[in-house]
This record gives sequence, C-alpha cells and structure tokens, in this order.
Amino acid sequence: MKVAHVHRMRGIGGSERHLLALLPGLAALGVEPVFVGLDDPAWDPEPFYEQLSVESVRIRMGHELDPRVVGRLHGALRGADIVHTHLVHADVYGALARGDRTLVSTKHNDDPFRAGPFRHVEGALTRRAARVIAITEALKRFNVARVLLAISRLVPQKGLDVAVRALRRVREEEPRAVLVVLGEGPERARLAGEGVYLPGRVGDVSAWLARAELLVHPARWEGFGLALLEAMLAGKPVVATRVSSIPEIVVDGETGLLVPPDDPEALAAAILRVLRDPGRLGEAGLARARSEFSVELMSRRTLAVYDRALSSRDR
Repeated sequence: MKVAHVHRMRGIGGSERHLLALLPGLAALGVEPVFVGLDDPAWDPEPFYEQLSVESVRIRMGHELDPRVVGRLHGALRGADIVHTHLVHADVYGALARGDRTLVSTKHNDDPFRAGPFRHVEGALTRRAARVIAITEALKRFNVARVLLAISRLVPQKGLDVAVRALRRVREEEPRAVLVVLGEGPERARLAGEGVYLPGRVGDVSAWLARAELLVHPARWEGFGLALLEAMLAGKPVVATRVSSIPEIVVDGETGLLVPPDDPEALAAAILRVLRDPGRLGEAGLARARSEFSVELMSRRTLAVYDRALSSRDR
C-alpha cells in the first residue's frame, strides 16, 4: 500500500513532528509512505527534510492560492493508493488533486478561522474524505459537534437546567448536538451531563459564537440579556424564553424562536426546528441588532433624555 502524505511546509511544529514519528512507524508496518511537501519559500523547511527518513517530493507553493499546485500535486500523487492530508492547505489541494484516490484527512488543531465562514469549505472537504482522524477527543468534538451555545452565569435564573433536559431530547434526533455553556456559577455540578461542556469563562466569546449553530437562552427572568445581542450581532439564530425583556430583543419567528419558561419539550422542539432549517433568522437578527440596538442609537436616545431633562428643569 502506497500512501502519500501532503502537508504545507514552513518549519517544524507539532504537525511536522507528528509526521516525523508517524511515517517511519507506517513504514515499519509495511506501508510505503511518501511525503509531499508544499514548500513555502518564505520559510526554511530544510531541518524537516533532513530528519525525514522516507521518500519525499517537494512542490514550491509561493502563494496561498496557487492553481499551478493542483497539477503538480496530481503528478506527485501518481501511484498512491491513499492521499493523506494534514492541515488546511493540504486539505484543499489534496481534495482537488487526488483524482479517484481514497482521501484521509488528519485534523491537528481547532484554529478559530475553521469556526468562521471557512467552516462551510471545511465541511465540504471533510465530506470528500473517506475517513477523518482527530488527534484528540476535544478536536473531534470541534470538528463534528453541532454546538448549541449558552452564555450566562450558572445560576437558577438562567434556566440552564432546562437546556440540559432539552438537550437529551435534541440528541435523540441530532446525536452530534452538544451544549456549550460559557460562564461560571454555583450550578456547575448540577449541569454536568452527557453532551454538556462547561469551559467556564473564555477570553474569545466571538470564536465560540462563530462555531455555534445557535444561541440558547432559557432564562426564567431577564433584565436585558446582553448575550442575545452578542449572538444577533454574530448572525446567529436565538432560541430563548418568552419572559421579561426578551421579546423586546428577539422577534419570535423573525430573528429567533421564543418558548415558555421551564418547558424542556418546547425548548427542544424549537432548537430542532432551527437546526433543521435556520432560514434567515440569523440575518434578520443581525439587521435588527444593528438598527435597533447600536451604540450610536443608544447614545442618541440617552442624549435626548438629557435634553428633555434640561428643558423640563428650565420650565
């Protein structure tokens, strides 16, 4: 069996060390590995090739997008039974150049860009692979999970226990669904369960919003709900409860779906509806957040209050 491993070459990092260990290991098992490097001339990959103990083919790749690489790579893959790609450049060019060869892809990290618009490309590339290898369980979840995101303190007011119960119903139809709750609080132990992940407070909420399918906000009461606006500004649909101020922010059926509080069945049904067909909920939410809740509008309305207050005092 001949297997061509494709990787963009710059220096020696984690994925390169992985290959320096894996390729001789495969050779010892009777596999015929060949390494195909997409060399970036702005970097020095020589130390990697000096340590490499299997056959190699080097292709110069001077730009992020270089159509000439596809033809060169296609030639380099001649005779291979399997094309095994590593990291995004190899995933893209390997998928384009492999012909009818079997494709395997290894995911080495959870770069935030994979959670943004590129996730659609990532999904298309992944579907072309016969098998995908994730080097950790966390990375496996990142690549295959449908993230239902909650951003709140872990307290009874936020109704996260209802979301956990709803998740069980959701996973009956969408087994890849997971609930990720960003926040801390005394309810942490109570919320733990299958498919529930509690990373605590994180520095980059936007990366999680980009990764999420929707925001779930099952609050029992709410003063405002800033997380709702954060999700809408990220273009994400919202599934929330019809309590307190939430209907003033989320328009039911237009920018999200609203359900009664303490109703896990209704919450699960709404989540499944959005997962099946989000429609234009995210786009409409973004437009509403920008038009009705911008900082400029808030500032202008506050200034108008000042003007009226001064006018009333003068009278």
